[in-house]
Amino acid sequence: MKLIPIIVYEDAHLMVVNKPCGLNADTDSAGNPSVESWVKNYYSDKKQVHPVLMHRLDRFPSGLLLISKKPAMTKQLQRVFEQRRIEKKYLAVVH
Repeated sequence: MKLIPIIVYEDAHLMVVNKPCGLNADTDSAGNPSVESWVKNYYSDKKQVHPVLMHRLDRFPSGLLLISKKPAMTKQLQRVFEQRRIEKKYLAVVH
């Protein structure tokens, strides 16, 4: 079964995807599938889009990931993350 992210939100500057359980957020040295490789492929024909994964999740948790699409937005979001002005929430469901 091929795991692919689901686009939750997208505009000219940002994309938010839901990363499924079992999919890497960022590219690893083994070349396993990842959100990072998926989004680069998704925008491969759009030269004006420069996607950057703004944070990560481990492989097994599912959850939302924020992706910047423009260098200026990447810089803004980096500042916001550094200043801890973005609140991250984690919810664990245990059976």
